[in-house]
Amino acid sequence: MKTNSKKIVAIVSLICVVAAGIFFIRSRTSGTKPIDPKLFREEQQKKDFEALNNPQAPATEVFGAMIRAAQLRKPIARNVALASAKHAEPLMRIGAARALGYFEDQEALEALQALCKDENVKVRRSCIMGLAAIKTPERKKLLGETFAKNNSDKEEQLLAMIELVRFETQPAARSEALKNTLTFATSSGDRKLESLAVSRIAGLAPRDPAVTSQLQKVLENPVAFSPSLQMLATRHLGSQRHPWILKNYDQLITSKAPLARLAAVQTMPVICPSNRWTLLEKIVLEDSDLKVRKEALKVLSLMPTEDARVLIERLLESPKLPAASLDDAKKSAKALANNKSVDPCLGKN
Repeated sequence: MKTNSKKIVAIVSLICVVAAGIFFIRSRTSGTKPIDPKLFREEQQKKDFEALNNPQAPATEVFGAMIRAAQLRKPIARNVALASAKHAEPLMRIGAARALGYFEDQEALEALQALCKDENVKVRRSCIMGLAAIKTPERKKLLGETFAKNNSDKEEQLLAMIELVRFETQPAARSEALKNTLTFATSSGDRKLESLAVSRIAGLAPRDPAVTSQLQKVLENPVAFSPSLQMLATRHLGSQRHPWILKNYDQLITSKAPLARLAAVQTMPVICPSNRWTLLEKIVLEDSDLKVRKEALKVLSLMPTEDARVLIERLLESPKLPAASLDDAKKSAKALANNKSVDPCLGKN
């Protein structure tokens, strides 16, 4: 009997040890402890190395591995990119154009230049990114001569001009390059080209007068521009509390484009119009777009004041509140009650 008891105790102890081990392993992998970024990078590099060394690896895997390894200046990426530069699969040539840009030796540069004349437009545009990967006078000259001058493909020319802006380190030269790029796009008569230029350049020089002036034109003449560009312009100028936005905010909040209205609502905690509660109530009760109403209720919860609390209670009691927005209104009320921060509009008006 004692022997059996000892066996039972031993078995139970073993089960406990195993269970503890399983719990420990799961706790390490279940997300309870953040993954070490270094270990993640090492794992990714290992997978990339395997893909680059495997002739049978899918093109999609080699494509990403080639570019990531090239960014780390790994010799294997250079070798694979040189071989891929003449690959029949366009995806491989696209990856090669990006990857070769990170290497400065003559062989890599010559292979990159050859790809700049590829029949595939995506390969050529990838080559623009490749040439711009390293900022040197030689690369700048090549980028200008190959793509930015006398190019029949206007979008290709524009993309090269945008990258050339990044080469300019002096404020005056950079501003001039920005202005020339915007002038090229706006005088093309191609709204798609103009939208591409404005959206890309807005991220490069958010406060440059040439950029803010062009964004203002977008909002002044919305029918001539896409809703997505109107959204970008509203967010961009709104974040700066641009004078035009402050003066014409009511006009933006009633735009015909839902995306533009959405952006206007999102900027409200920055713009802080004096009639913000009236505007929010009107949007929640009357706007035809569910996403705009949802955003208005979210914004309401970000401005913790007594006026906000009174408004959310009134909205919840209103028979005009769309049924589809009831849950969002309840969530807003809860978030507002838990919001202990300071009203972002305090002292702005």
